[in-house]
Amino acid sequence: MPAELLRQAARRLAIAAFGVALFCAGSVIVNNLVMVAGWYSFAHPAVKNLVAGLMVAVSLAMAWIARTGRLTPRRLLWTGLMYEIVISFGISLGDHLEPLPSDVPLAAISWLCVWIALFPLVVPAPSRWALSAAFASATTWPLAYFIGRAAGNPAPSVPIVALNFLEAYLAAGLALFTTEGWGRSGGPGTGCSPGRWRSI
Repeated sequence: MPAELLRQAARRLAIAAFGVALFCAGSVIVNNLVMVAGWYSFAHPAVKNLVAGLMVAVSLAMAWIARTGRLTPRRLLWTGLMYEIVISFGISLGDHLEPLPSDVPLAAISWLCVWIALFPLVVPAPSRWALSAAFASATTWPLAYFIGRAAGNPAPSVPIVALNFLEAYLAAGLALFTTEGWGRSGGPGTGCSPGRWRSI
């Protein structure tokens, strides 16, 4: 991967991780204010706060690592992809702290899909690595679904579950196209020839 593209990726990763930390911290504040005001009652508020708090801590750590340049390029790439999976699991757990809607499939698009589809724009990686991380991230959704079922969530119909499972894997497929786009262009403004960064 060219040095300039690596520097840009590290900066984007630091900004994205800090943004995730701010978003999660804000969600804790807003969700608790909503409950105090009596506008909505969450099924597992303490667990919801814990998951969001852990996502804040992980994201701040990732932002610091990317910002300080303490890792080699290869290790930073691997750490960034692991961060994608960890945050995906946190989002998936948050999705399943409440029961799935039992009547309308895909009633709302999970933030997990947005995260998976857009992450390759933050950390460009060789296709096989990016695709593996994207599918591992998508798999956190069914894993969290079964954790939610074990915690007492009612079981929706099979078509509802299947369509929601599919949603995350479609996002993983979209991430592959995003990755390929980076590979062909070499990233914006880098002047790199197509595919050079694949040799990392």
